Amino acid sequence: MGWRVLITALLFFTSQFISINSQAQICAYGIYSQDETNIRDRVTVSPGMIGSKNKIEIGVEADIKGTIISSGNTILRNNCIVEQSVYAGGTVTKQSGAAVSG
Repeated sequence: MGWRVLITALLFFTSQFISINSQAQICAYGIYSQDETNIRDRVTVSPGMIGSKNKIEIGVEADIKGTIISSGNTILRNNCIVEQSVYAGGTVTKQSGAAVSG
């Protein structure tokens, strides 16, 4: 019973700061940040999109199963794999061996 109250309170609290439309858009992401999303070396992210209102950095040998969407720059470190697409408002920098298959 207590967890239902906690979830209701959490939803009410977040709805005071985020519009319903924004909530629906953010929920489509597995990982999202307002400032910088930094996925470290050799991490696998599956499923879900990765997003940032600013910068995204994907670490060495990371394996990303979803799409990456950034309003700013995106850096793909050595030998990382993105199995979907990468969209960036700024530049996409691919280091040696980085691959995007979508």
